[in-house]
Amino acid sequence: MAYVDFTGDPMLAVQAGSVETAAVPRTGLSALEWSVVALAQHDRLSSLREPGRVSVALGRVFGTRRGSPHLADPQLEALRRMAVLSWHRGFAVPVHELKTFLRAGFSTDQYETMVASIGTARSRNRLETRSPANFQTDSDTPGVQRWPGSCVRPAMATHHDRYPYRSIVDRPVYDWPGGKRLALYLGVNYEVFDFGGGLGAELAPSQTDPDVMNYAWRDYGNRVGAWRLFDLFDRLELRTTALLNADVLDRCPGLAEACRDRGDEIAAHGGSNARAQGDMTPGREARLIADVTERLAALGTRPTGWLGPWISESHDTPDLLAQAGYRYVLDWAHDDQPTRMSTRHGGMLSVPYSQEINDIPSIIQRRQEAETFAAMIRSAVDQLLSECDRRPVVLGIALHPYIMGQAHRVPALARVLSDLRGADDPRIWWTTAGEIATHVEANGLAV
Repeated sequence: MAYVDFTGDPMLAVQAGSVETAAVPRTGLSALEWSVVALAQHDRLSSLREPGRVSVALGRVFGTRRGSPHLADPQLEALRRMAVLSWHRGFAVPVHELKTFLRAGFSTDQYETMVASIGTARSRNRLETRSPANFQTDSDTPGVQRWPGSCVRPAMATHHDRYPYRSIVDRPVYDWPGGKRLALYLGVNYEVFDFGGGLGAELAPSQTDPDVMNYAWRDYGNRVGAWRLFDLFDRLELRTTALLNADVLDRCPGLAEACRDRGDEIAAHGGSNARAQGDMTPGREARLIADVTERLAALGTRPTGWLGPWISESHDTPDLLAQAGYRYVLDWAHDDQPTRMSTRHGGMLSVPYSQEINDIPSIIQRRQEAETFAAMIRSAVDQLLSECDRRPVVLGIALHPYIMGQAHRVPALARVLSDLRGADDPRIWWTTAGEIATHVEANGLAV
């Protein structure tokens, strides 16, 4: 998807930086405005000159000027025109229309939010190849650039084209270091959330806004739960993969540093868990990845693994991560072994990260409790040990300090981890996601 750079045009830069409205949040649209965007899907490009369905649907509310194809409300008309172009042209935007959109009182963030949402809907049926070499002028609209139709891949509607099918019984057999067969790691999610908005797990529905109850419950994980888990991990001499929101560095001073100082692997987990990245434009997502990487690298080591907040990816995410130098991603829970994923910038590994042995779906969605979750860990380990003589396998245990770091849940987790550590099974390799990726890469083992 083409990304429009606003910094090169002083006029656009001024508009983008100066427009603020009291009625509409800077990054969002109102319900009425989203209705205009949705209805614009059915308008033809010719409706930019002739009355379209939006004009008919909203004319009674706002009135229409006799003989004019435009909505009477200038701001809604600017929005309609931009939406019509986006539905038909994707992310190719006429500069004069963009200027009109910004002058009408919208911001560049609102533009990107709208176009990203339209792009998600368009991508259900097709995916456009986004190599700059394929960028060309649209002959239908002077001054507009678009991606050529020859780059459309309709097959994307039924397959992602990231990895081929290959059953786990039809692969090379190998060992983990030291002849071990089950690679076991803890992926601990250190996350921050927005007060009064944004995404976030709920202990129970809130009756009012701001949602003090659920915000404070999540905040407990960084203030107390994480440190309780550190005590457990230290006692059992366990290194973990610390999945860090970059905003933890600013919002929770000392927490990320504690992960680093105890020897945990530092892996990237987006900026904040208040937002998902799957609906971002490619330009914004690339900037997010670069920003997160740079901030976490300040801890001393550049992260090489990525877990998206809420396991959210756009069609571009693996390509952008590979371009940024990431070696592995944890978003795809499709296998018990590391697999190789295709990107536009070469291969990248997918390291198993469980969506089942994960405290959020277990305890929050299924309403199970710590003893059941601990029993699930035990059962998964037993089953994988029964299989590992035939093939090497991986188990990632996903934890969140605001869930498993609660006082009444830590004892059950401590018992199962203590039992597993105490058994000292020679087949188990206690490791990190990064070490799994390193071993697979160094020996060319991924399929």
